[in-house]
Amino acid sequence: MLAVRRDRRPAFDRAPRQRPSHRRQRLPAAGLCSRLSGHDRFPRRSGQCARHAAGCGDHRRRRQRADHPRRSELPAGYLYRPDHHRRRSGAQYRPPGIVTRAPRTPPAYRRLAQRLAAELKTGLWRRGDTLPPENELARGYGVSRRTVRSALALMQNDGLIDKGQGRNARYCARVIESQGRNLDDFPTAARQVGMTPATRVLGVARRSSGLAESRALGLAVGTAVTEIERLRLLDGRPVVRQASVLPQWVADTLPVDRLMRDSLYDLIRRATGATLRIGSQHYSAVAASPGQAADLGLEPGASLLRLCRLVVDAEGRPVEYSDSLVRDGYFRFDD
Repeated sequence: MLAVRRDRRPAFDRAPRQRPSHRRQRLPAAGLCSRLSGHDRFPRRSGQCARHAAGCGDHRRRRQRADHPRRSELPAGYLYRPDHHRRRSGAQYRPPGIVTRAPRTPPAYRRLAQRLAAELKTGLWRRGDTLPPENELARGYGVSRRTVRSALALMQNDGLIDKGQGRNARYCARVIESQGRNLDDFPTAARQVGMTPATRVLGVARRSSGLAESRALGLAVGTAVTEIERLRLLDGRPVVRQASVLPQWVADTLPVDRLMRDSLYDLIRRATGATLRIGSQHYSAVAASPGQAADLGLEPGASLLRLCRLVVDAEGRPVEYSDSLVRDGYFRFDD
């Protein structure tokens, strides 16, 4: 049984306890965890402090943090014992060594899924094409059928293939395909492949035509035209930065406030009653400027596809000249 010390004096008559003057004062050391806040700056029993630091989760996190208040510059991969656990002898502390882990290799099924996805996106496969059976893929890539099955399941979750019970997987790439001279508007083509389109209008301005658009639209240099700059998005991700130049006889009939909701080609058809088709188009590879990269969420200098297109009506009269910058992996153009 524990002995309980009883003080017979009433509580209001007790004098506050005074710390003896000869005893060293305990001062909280800066940067300690909550369980060591009462320790001296240089504790007498350093071994006990070291054992506490090894078992205290709060202290382990402080040792692994790169902004430890006791040591501001910590090389990556080093774990330092806090300075308040050292003796007063002044011996220099030696780091225990590098404890960083080597990067882990992805599992076999994930590596196979990445390889199959890269080969399907080469342009040789079209939407709806059937992939080889599982046993053929297993023999061709030197893996088990279980690995092939796991890789196909991962690709199906990403929406790259469609695999049903009792049939081979089919390629269902979410890529917008442009066939020849067919003029498909962006929202309709995006919904056909299961994507959600959106348009963000960057600006609408009336200006003088330059050399390129004057030649394309059949106008004199310096003629007034209307330029519409838009950012096209798929599933919330910017994929196309497009600048459309319209002659004034077309721009004056368009409701500009409906450009974010409706297709530009649909608005032109309703306003003018014209039948639109592609007059000419050409492609080139360019590097993204800092402003273009910021709009498309890329690094400056990233590779982009530049598409310059002229749209005419049934009589061959120019209606629109567009200059588009397209991100890789979302469109495929076939002549």
